[in-house]
Amino acid sequence: MCLAARLRPAGKAVSAAPSAAPSAAAAPSAAAPPPRRHSLERAFGVLLSVNFLVFWAVPIFGMGQAYHLGLKHVLRPLYDRLDRSAALRRFAAAYVYNKPAHADFAATAVLTFLSTTVAFGVALRYQLVHGHLPWALHAAYNCAWVGIGGRMMGSAYTFAHKEGHNGVLYQRWVRRTVGNLFENWVGLLYGNVPYNFTTSHNHIHHALDGGKGDTFYCYDLDRSSLSDFMLYQRRIFLHMAGLSSLRYFRLRGMHKQERLLARGCAIFWLAFPLPLLLLTRSPWFLCVVWLQPLCAMSFFLALVNWAFHAFIELDASGRHLPHVNALTILDGQDDNFGEDDHMAHHYENPIAHARSRHDAWRARIMPELKANRASIFKEISIVELGILTLLGQVRRFREDSERAPLPPIHPVRMCGCVGGHAADAPRGLHQSPPLLGPAGRPASLPRASSSASPSATTSTSLASCRLRRRQLSPWLAPGREHALTLRRRLATGRRAGRTPPPHTHTRTHAHTPRDEWRRPS
Repeated sequence: MCLAARLRPAGKAVSAAPSAAPSAAAAPSAAAPPPRRHSLERAFGVLLSVNFLVFWAVPIFGMGQAYHLGLKHVLRPLYDRLDRSAALRRFAAAYVYNKPAHADFAATAVLTFLSTTVAFGVALRYQLVHGHLPWALHAAYNCAWVGIGGRMMGSAYTFAHKEGHNGVLYQRWVRRTVGNLFENWVGLLYGNVPYNFTTSHNHIHHALDGGKGDTFYCYDLDRSSLSDFMLYQRRIFLHMAGLSSLRYFRLRGMHKQERLLARGCAIFWLAFPLPLLLLTRSPWFLCVVWLQPLCAMSFFLALVNWAFHAFIELDASGRHLPHVNALTILDGQDDNFGEDDHMAHHYENPIAHARSRHDAWRARIMPELKANRASIFKEISIVELGILTLLGQVRRFREDSERAPLPPIHPVRMCGCVGGHAADAPRGLHQSPPLLGPAGRPASLPRASSSASPSATTSTSLASCRLRRRQLSPWLAPGREHALTLRRRLATGRRAGRTPPPHTHTRTHAHTPRDEWRRPS
């Protein structure tokens, strides 16, 4: 894997090599945000990071380690017994879920719902009886919110995610009375705006597959830069709050999604906190159970998406290679219902939860994965991978656990928001929108030779963003560069003369490739 050096500020031309033609190296015309705006955005990201470290890092790390270092030997057999309960599965299949296969969710859903409601009920009762919430109870609530091994936090978002993708997950009587339990009800205590997955996650993130215009877009930032991660947190917070998605839908005339998400924002920002504030008369209690989860999950999802979409490579036509821009983790310790296979989630079936189905799909496309050095990792959690990516120390694994001699790491200099591309990339899978170069054409850059010296490709030092490569997987053989750091261009591509194409979204997520979304001129 090859890393690009830290790229120059937006608006300056950057060349891929000393011999690169000026026309191929010219940066897209985009006005860079003022330095003051950058400073404010970074300051906001620093505040979210400090808040996470103070209030959430210890509960998340502590509950995770407590589970993996001992409690799993006691609790896992008990959970397995509940999960295999024939009575629970029969009840879930007959009265709750629309398909018997979805009864796999029943045990975890019951435990998550009970844990969340009990923790919130205890905190609320103490507040109403004593008139305050002590720090010890605050810490205990945060630990219960996270759950042993992070299972409550992870499961609450996993089920909200599943509900948003599958509109018929539950039986009709559940859909008409309760609706999406975790997305619209339990999610209020986990910082999730109701209908956020149904609208923005489906119609933005999956419609664009992380491409330009996505409210989760990260390819204009250096994924091995802590400073850029501070900028990215503001972007995720606006998505979590529903603000950036509302603006996206309004500008593109997607009024159905806009109205549904606006209803969710009204519930999250008004209908839920105001009665709770009037009931408890405690802004601190409201901060603990309502605002703090939003801040925590904004940081957490920023870190997770930072890893899931850390890598990018383009084909000959300038489109994303799906094998690269969505990451897969094999044999992960904290995988909830196949969530670690993000490539399958984007390009195979977003509502499938059976790992066997993902494994079969991966086996069918294995030649393409090998040919494109797919972003596949093994025996690591997505949180660990996000931290290692952020710190510039990503490990890549090899099945026989033997360390292989590594080729020299050389940077690839990029123009705009593009990286080196492969002329021999296979076709056939859904491709994300192209990243555009000058004059709206798909950018095409020469690739750095693995035998070239660093001075032959760029003079910029790699000291701040080089990744330490260790064990390579067989299908991640050396010889193809992955652009991990891209030129900073925070103007979001608002160039004159570009109008958004019509929105054509399907439930199967078989979207037609589209250009980046831009405000009409």
